[in-house]
Amino acid sequence: MFRRKPNTPSPEVSRTSSSSNLASHNSHHPPLKILGLKFVNARLHFLLAVSRGLSVLPPFLGLYRCLLDAWKHRMGDEDSAISSTRSSESIMAGIWCIVAGYLAYAVLDGLMIRWIVTYSTPAAIVRMLSAATLNIVMVHAVHSLISSEQAYQLHIWILISCVLTLAYIIQNFVTSNLALEKKARSVDLIQIAVFAVVPVGMASFLTMLGLIRCLTIVQWDIEAAGI
Repeated sequence: MFRRKPNTPSPEVSRTSSSSNLASHNSHHPPLKILGLKFVNARLHFLLAVSRGLSVLPPFLGLYRCLLDAWKHRMGDEDSAISSTRSSESIMAGIWCIVAGYLAYAVLDGLMIRWIVTYSTPAAIVRMLSAATLNIVMVHAVHSLISSEQAYQLHIWILISCVLTLAYIIQNFVTSNLALEKKARSVDLIQIAVFAVVPVGMASFLTMLGLIRCLTIVQWDIEAAGI
């Protein structure tokens, strides 16, 4: 007498289907990030943004310094070949500052997703502030150990970018199990290749072109001097 319609799924099937769809939808980080930020008020959301923004402060200051050095060498009274090569070196270092800033932001953004889902919002803010402070200390330590006078910036920012690339790989592994359904941690090689290897590869290619230009300028200067 009370027959169920042939095309009408049972409530259990509907709940299971919607749950599986939600799990597959939230298996990626952006939906989980949006879901976690929905429970954060405006004040805590601002603190999260500030904490995450602190990670790009050292690369931003480094980029400003590199561009300023490039301008000084270009407008200075030094020999043309030397000033041109030093200016190119500063511009290449600025490119690696951009890469380092992007990687630092990406690492902390990925960790923020895990922290706001796993911990309370104040605890996540403390962890983000600690991670941003650690990044600032790491950049300062590399500058102090490798070049105390900070005369050459290119090799320093290349090393910092390599360290941050390794940190991105670790972050990718740590946050790989963020989903409503439990799953084992793994390394997403495609995501690492697109969001970490490609920026580093592009910066390496531009650096190679810049170094070739510097070598050509020096060679022309040597040949003009008759050495």
